[in-house]
Parts: sequence; C-alpha cells; structure tokens
Amino acid sequence: MKFPILLALHLLIAISCSITSSEGTNWLNCGVEGVAIIAKTVTISPTPVIRGKNMTMTITLMNTDSIISGESNLRISLLSPEGPILYNHNAPLSELLTGQLPVPPDGTVRLEHFIPLLTPVNLEYFGTLSLIDQDKREACIQFKFHILNSQ
Repeated sequence: MKFPILLALHLLIAISCSITSSEGTNWLNCGVEGVAIIAKTVTISPTPVIRGKNMTMTITLMNTDSIISGESNLRISLLSPEGPILYNHNAPLSELLTGQLPVPPDGTVRLEHFIPLLTPVNLEYFGTLSLIDQDKREACIQFKFHILNSQ
C-alpha cells in the first residue's frame, strides 16, 4: 500500500468535534458520540512529512471490545476537508491493519505508507480516516499535514 492509502477517507464533518493537537499533529474525532470508537491520541511522523520517505500514523483508541474485523475508508483532499479529493480508498481492516488484528480494548494501531517523490510539496493536505468494526462501531479521525521535499 502506497501513499494513496494514507490519502483519503470517509468525510463526516457534519458532526461537531473538538480539535486536538498532539506532538505537532492536528487532528479531531468526528465519529457519532455514543456509537463511535474514540481516538485518544493521533501522531504523524515525521512532522512534517517528507516525500520519498515513509509516513507513519499512530492512533491510540478508546474502545471497550476487541476489534476483530471491519472496513476502512481513507480520503485525502487538498486545501480543505471539502477541497479536491486526491485519493479515496476503501479496504477491509485486515488490509489496512495488516498483522494488527485483533486490536485489544484501548489498543494502538499503526499505519505506514511511502510518500512518492512526485507528490506535490508545500501544500496543506487533509485526511479523514474511518475505521468501522465488526459491530458497526466507527472511529472517525480527521487530520491535516504538510509534505516537504526529500532531504
């Protein structure tokens, strides 16, 4: 899976969310309260992201049951969450979280993707990641990031 997987997701901004910043990563929960699996922390490294290198997203979840299976959607847009969609990818959780299932209660997941050298730099990218488990509970995370030239 390449950068496109990290470039997109199911956009659910109609729900009011609180913005959190953790270690330079701007993100927010956008799931339905009471039904959602909540993200406690989200970090993207390196910050800023560098093209020609791997980008890693680490998410600590707040969930009461193990996540065994489900679906995911990743959407990446340019300039704003409603901006031009650069990537939109649906995949089973087993594909997105290879080797990480089941995710235990309050577990942590890691997504790692290579950022191609041809990716435009010095722009603001917005992503929405939706993880829907076997019981149809959803973790929805919106985040933004920048990409710099390779170093």
